[in-house]
Amino acid sequence: MASGPDIRARVPGATIDDVGDGLLLRHARPEDAEAVAALNADVHRANDEAGPDERIASWTRDLLLRPHPTMTPAHTLVVEDTATGDIASTLVLIPQTWTFGGVPFGVGRIELVSTARPYRRRGLVRRQMEEVHRWSAASGDLAQAITGIPWYYRQFGYEMTLHLGGERQIVLPRQPTGPTVVAVDSVATADATPDDRPGYNVRPATLADVPALIAIDDHAQRRGLISCVRDAAAWRYHLDTSGQDGIAAWDIRVVTARDGSVVAYLIADGTPSGDRLQVVRLETGPSTPWVEIISPILAWANERAGELSRDARTTVDVVSLELGPDHPVYPLLSGRVLRSRRPYAWYVRVPDVPAFLRHVRPVLERHLAASPAAGFTGDVTLSTYREGVTIRLRRGVIEAVEPWPAPDVTASARFPDLTFLRLLTGWRDLDELEHAFPDCFVRDEHRAVIAGLFPRRDSWIWPLD
Repeated sequence: MASGPDIRARVPGATIDDVGDGLLLRHARPEDAEAVAALNADVHRANDEAGPDERIASWTRDLLLRPHPTMTPAHTLVVEDTATGDIASTLVLIPQTWTFGGVPFGVGRIELVSTARPYRRRGLVRRQMEEVHRWSAASGDLAQAITGIPWYYRQFGYEMTLHLGGERQIVLPRQPTGPTVVAVDSVATADATPDDRPGYNVRPATLADVPALIAIDDHAQRRGLISCVRDAAAWRYHLDTSGQDGIAAWDIRVVTARDGSVVAYLIADGTPSGDRLQVVRLETGPSTPWVEIISPILAWANERAGELSRDARTTVDVVSLELGPDHPVYPLLSGRVLRSRRPYAWYVRVPDVPAFLRHVRPVLERHLAASPAAGFTGDVTLSTYREGVTIRLRRGVIEAVEPWPAPDVTASARFPDLTFLRLLTGWRDLDELEHAFPDCFVRDEHRAVIAGLFPRRDSWIWPLD
């Protein structure tokens, strides 16, 4: 995982800057946990909630009080009012490793950005963003990412450019659940004897399952262009709930075969509320067909919904599959879909596009080799109107990626503002960008090459919290 050792070495609470008006920018310390949690819970409350968001408060406490695999309390910034001791503003940087077509790169994930009402419009968030951008660059990160409110983070160099959220709500089958051990009857197993049919069990994941979870996740990452890496330390962090505020906990389950081997996993909200059971992750290994694990998953969901209904004294009869806009399991449950919700988007910042392109060069070459423009020789110039980049190719091999300091109308393609990031991340293709932005232009002679280098390919990020 990418991390900033210089930040880890900082003294908790150390002052960074005097930002004026009696306000000090400093690193957080564990003793700030309750004050920062209260501010975050108040600022991030949903519009229809009467009180603070306790889940946000819980997450904040965990980041400041529990040992984390990639960060320390010093990765949280606070602006303190020295006259009152109040926390005026805060945000956190969570170092992560993501992959682009299998090539890892460092990402600084910025979250929990909050400013108390009396201190707004003083540039406090901008000053903190400048600081964590500097930290992230010093750590060697090639990008920063954030899940945030509409438009706001564009002013700091971010573009909305990866799927976030999106769901299918399915109605649970009305049947007795029994234990979550299922012998699957399907077309694939119809001719097998009962002893040959696969039987699956759904149980809580343990620390012993970490190698299997990593292997399944590695397989799942191949489905999308960009993903977040979880190593053993990250999985242990999620599974070892000692000292964790239960409100923020995930309910991680594994699906095991008859021989006890782990063949799939799912992650649900550890403390659901309302009439829905939320599943935020569902993945299977390469040798287990999706059709075979539907029955055990639904059986577990029925059993879990019954538990939640008894505890909450309400009827939980809907599973919210928050697995992005597309997922292999969706077609298998199409007859049960109650409603769908389109995804929102991640904000992504790539401050040095040429450096990023050089880093992922093997992936771009692989894309081009699989396209009709395979073997292309020549220069491709990409303009954002203010700056640009030249990609020099010889027989399909990228020989150089260089800044183009004075882009002009001769560019192979012109992308307004930061819209090129949508193409780079596979979120949109050339036709979609040209349709949405009249000032996006692509020269016919280079269209196939650019489309080959940057094909449309969805991603679904489940980030390290």
